[in-house]
Amino acid sequence: MLFLSLVILSLNAVIVVAITCFNCESDFQGALRCQQPCEGSQCVVWKWNSRSELAIKQGCLQGVDKQWTAKVGCRTNHLGASLCVCDDGPLCNRVERAEQTARPLPQIRLPAVECQSKVVSTGFVGPRREKICTSNYCHVTKTETFAEEDDQNSNVLNVSNCGDLPEFDFDVRLKNSIGFPGLYANGCYRIQVEKRSVMVDCVCSKNKCNEVIPEIETGHVRCYMGKDFRNTSQV
Repeated sequence: MLFLSLVILSLNAVIVVAITCFNCESDFQGALRCQQPCEGSQCVVWKWNSRSELAIKQGCLQGVDKQWTAKVGCRTNHLGASLCVCDDGPLCNRVERAEQTARPLPQIRLPAVECQSKVVSTGFVGPRREKICTSNYCHVTKTETFAEEDDQNSNVLNVSNCGDLPEFDFDVRLKNSIGFPGLYANGCYRIQVEKRSVMVDCVCSKNKCNEVIPEIETGHVRCYMGKDFRNTSQV
């Protein structure tokens, strides 16, 4: 079971008073299963349609820099999924907060942009199909796989598309289809968890901003990312 008790990258160290949040998730039959409430700086209620069934998660956000993301309020993406963030009291992330209630949350409008949809690969054979599509966010990933021998060229796969899976395409990236939570929108991230494979993942919110992947310089900081691991060899 995936909980929303995530630590999201922050540029500024701030002291935030923790609040208690509902910690629940709907099962495959649609029933809401709850555990002990969690504590975080903000609470979340998250809804989307999964196989024609309504899926719901409630949980906590921690370490969020509000300058960048996680603004209090409800947002609905172009595929109908909704995400509400609140901090106006304990257990504020009730399921009904996504609708108009006695304590309505601000409605946050997500951007509407045109994006490039295409696949470019060094090993691709066949006609290249490109189109323009509309989404809230444009995405592009570059996956580079290195050969066993250092003198051989690497294989490169570039995928540009309109949005992520419907439940993940928000300004708050609780998770995404490549499996890395806690990354801000409107940025590029170079991620390497295997010796011979590197991925650059970019999300942006301007028209056709995913046509080109920016060059990312390798930094001097290395970070561990993962969940449910017992030691660093499992990251």
